[in-house]
Amino acid sequence: MNSKKSRSDITLDSAYISGKIKDQEKQSQILAFILTMSANVLNVDEMDQILGVMKMTNLSEEKVKSLLKDS
Repeated sequence: MNSKKSRSDITLDSAYISGKIKDQEKQSQILAFILTMSANVLNVDEMDQILGVMKMTNLSEEKVKSLLKDS
């Protein structure tokens, strides 16, 4: 892929854009896909940035509720 942006910048841009999707289920699926696909490409700091985007969405709230329910 020939781009002037780095992979990490493109990934973070994608995560921010997906955070604007109103359908929570689709948003969760897309963010999970981005996180999964970028795990081998990004470093720890960049992954933390993506997780930060996820925290700004309802996905993190749902995950925390699920974890609390299971424990």
